[in-house]
Amino acid sequence: MGRDVKRRAQPRRPVLRPILVLATCLSGPALAGPLACGDLAGLTRPDLRIDRAEAVPAGTLPADNPARAALTGAARAKAALPAHCLVEGTIDPRTGARGVPYGTGFQLRLPDAWNGRFLFQGGGGLDGVVGEALGAIPVSGATVAPALLRGYAVVSTDSGHRGRDNADAAFGLDQQARIDFAYGAVGTVTREAKALVAARYGRPPAKAYFMGCSNGGRSALMAATRFPTAFDGIVAGAPAFRLSRAALAQIWDTRSFLAAAPKDPEGRPILAEALSPADLTLVADAVLKACDAADGLADGSVEAVSACRFDPAGLACPGEKTATCLKPAQVEALRRAFGGARDGQGRPVYASFAWDPGIAAPGWRAWKLGTSRTATPDARNVTLGPAAIANYFLTPPDPGFDALRFDVDRDTPRIAETAALNDATGTFLSTFTARGGRLLVYQGVADPVFSARDLVDHWQDLARHNGGAQDLAAAARLFLVPGMTHCGGGPALDDFDPLSAIESWVERGEAPDRLIARGTAFPGRTRPLCPFPQESRYLGGEPDRAESFACRTP
Repeated sequence: MGRDVKRRAQPRRPVLRPILVLATCLSGPALAGPLACGDLAGLTRPDLRIDRAEAVPAGTLPADNPARAALTGAARAKAALPAHCLVEGTIDPRTGARGVPYGTGFQLRLPDAWNGRFLFQGGGGLDGVVGEALGAIPVSGATVAPALLRGYAVVSTDSGHRGRDNADAAFGLDQQARIDFAYGAVGTVTREAKALVAARYGRPPAKAYFMGCSNGGRSALMAATRFPTAFDGIVAGAPAFRLSRAALAQIWDTRSFLAAAPKDPEGRPILAEALSPADLTLVADAVLKACDAADGLADGSVEAVSACRFDPAGLACPGEKTATCLKPAQVEALRRAFGGARDGQGRPVYASFAWDPGIAAPGWRAWKLGTSRTATPDARNVTLGPAAIANYFLTPPDPGFDALRFDVDRDTPRIAETAALNDATGTFLSTFTARGGRLLVYQGVADPVFSARDLVDHWQDLARHNGGAQDLAAAARLFLVPGMTHCGGGPALDDFDPLSAIESWVERGEAPDRLIARGTAFPGRTRPLCPFPQESRYLGGEPDRAESFACRTP
């Protein structure tokens, strides 16, 4: 890409500053350039430190962190990377509260065979780690190629702080770091990454996309509501859009299950043993018995989500606990957890959860119960939630706060300030949609972290504030995935391609009337995922073919 290395050397650095500013406007004729990969390091300035700019030959995929993939849903692609330019750096490096260094770290990969598109790859958990900027499809079962392999320029970020891992909430002690994590990093990274794209190729991206799951899905909705001119298409998976309340629900659930858990010799409850794998399979089978056939076919999947009615009380043991029933305490724990967190007057604090056979999946257990056979729980609701509440959600932060003793009536007002920054609950999309922006959202019905019902409620708010359901569907669509847990997994068809769908919608006007999905949970099966409020209904014919199903409004 251009042999003009000497002409773009250090003495001409002042000329490149206007190029950066102009690149962010994304308008006008092609910009000066292109620059050789190594010359991008010369764009360093006080508020933009470029630590690495080097050409990477075609080769195998870099290793990623499996634990991070569990939080983001990023599929583990196996194909080789294309030749590309790798840029790493930090935006706005500074010293923050308590003398801790901060800045917004990023990684940008610029393929030699660029397709003219740019993708912002969302993160997961509490971020704090710069993930490999590959643009992997953020649903764990996906087998299609990541965005980088399709020719996209892809950027990732730590969202303004560097943590030990995605569960490190210490950044919450710094005011600016809170803002950057909540939404600020989306704006700054987008601006600088687009400028670097323009400097590398000599022209800005023709189209810009955002794609992420979990916290990356929350950031995606922030992109639509707070940066409505920055992206043409946005994919938000399992968005943590009401994260402050979901964090309270995690505490509620943990308490509910601890109340049903057996105790160790010291009298401490063992969370993972509140419900055994066999107990959860018993519940899953009962849900299937109650709801599976409502879509016209009993096939191990509850497609008629809106028609599913289930009460675990029917599984209560009349006497001693056996393999075919649950203890009353277990039934009560399930009813409390699925009924949603409530305050002292019984008013909802967070939405209820949909019953789904995905309750027996490892991904459901990993969040709600964990697998630790000791009184030290390893459920993600415990390893992620309490520290986030103490350090990030509470204002002022209170590192010594015992989140498991959170009092909904007393302490909820203490999260209001952070919720106003963090929660992507905005419903006004007029600028985004007026310029042709398109939004595709997906959510597992069995997601144990963020309630699919909460997202449906939010979707109905979006419809009310954007001209009604029909007008909203012209620019934004929600797809519920039966059986799927958090960002993939479960007894689900979790292999689908939202990136191609949003690309076709933005660039060719082909609205996604269905997404065709497959998955290892049901080998050889394909099904349509339907845009809400439609659900898949069996028409007859070969039951494992998507063509045998139609999307119908219940």
